[in-house]
Amino acid sequence: MIRYKIADSRDSEAIAELHALSWKRHYRGIMSDKYLDEEIDEDRRLLWLDRFKTANPKQMVITAYQDGVLCGFACHFLDYDSNHGNYLDNLHVLDEYHKLGIGRRLMQLSIQHCLQFEKRPYFLWVFSQNKEAIKFYDKLGGQAVKETTLAVPGQCAGHPSLLYQWDQPVIVID
Repeated sequence: MIRYKIADSRDSEAIAELHALSWKRHYRGIMSDKYLDEEIDEDRRLLWLDRFKTANPKQMVITAYQDGVLCGFACHFLDYDSNHGNYLDNLHVLDEYHKLGIGRRLMQLSIQHCLQFEKRPYFLWVFSQNKEAIKFYDKLGGQAVKETTLAVPGQCAGHPSLLYQWDQPVIVID
């Protein structure tokens, strides 16, 4: 059984590890091999330690655990952008837990949290090369509304990316 909960500082190391594993798996060819092989683990560890050390009332991290193993997480920021609304910064699920509805449920919980405060659009950025994620967001009713080049950690050049938005996000419970 998957257990969902709001994360706290005790989850930071597991979140950083899952974040790094996900990027190593899905961002090869987008980010440099040097960054993914040598720098990402420490980079994500420091990011998540800082995110939990410095309280941000607009940040929410929701985790998914099964038998004590972190199998997924979502991190969003309320009212992040005046045009696009609430921002889903991270959504990662361990590969062996894909196709179990965990990513969908994490997004539902994230949207539910956002809607408690204000009915605003909900958005995220996805690398154009990440076809698996794009297919997932399309299936959940997201619309690609903008294309640009985003900075990529460990590289000088950016990478083509799409802004996916849900203008009137809803919670669909299966």
